[in-house]
Amino acid sequence: MPVLKWGIAAAGRITHDFVTALSTIEENQHSVVAVADVDGARALEFAERYEIPKFYDGFDDLSQDAEVDVVYVGTLSPYRYRVVRLMLERGKHVLCEKPLCLSLCQAEELYRVAKERNVFLMEGVYINISGCIVYVYVLNNI
Repeated sequence: MPVLKWGIAAAGRITHDFVTALSTIEENQHSVVAVADVDGARALEFAERYEIPKFYDGFDDLSQDAEVDVVYVGTLSPYRYRVVRLMLERGKHVLCEKPLCLSLCQAEELYRVAKERNVFLMEGVYINISGCIVYVYVLNNI
């Protein structure tokens, strides 16, 4: 199985968490190859910290990086639509932090573009299922 090569859009707190979590998976499955941020110095610092070979000042170059298979978008919520759309239009698969965007209209547009470009788009929703909910489910399905 080929290594899935990740690009990281934004060098904020949530993307630190994502890259740390990704590092727990076997290296022969996933690799972070590039990071981009609107602040180039922050992208450089992030790249150095996580030993990422490439960094970009802005998202356009990341969207054109032929080595990147999939982009994790962790920008602030108001900017996600624009960044996700750019990545999709350039043929990148996208995993986006929640919320994907700020309106149903924007979400429908992003999924339309993903379908049109034949790329994967997913919002990274966290589902917390407590033990009592699982217990109730089991009781109701016995």
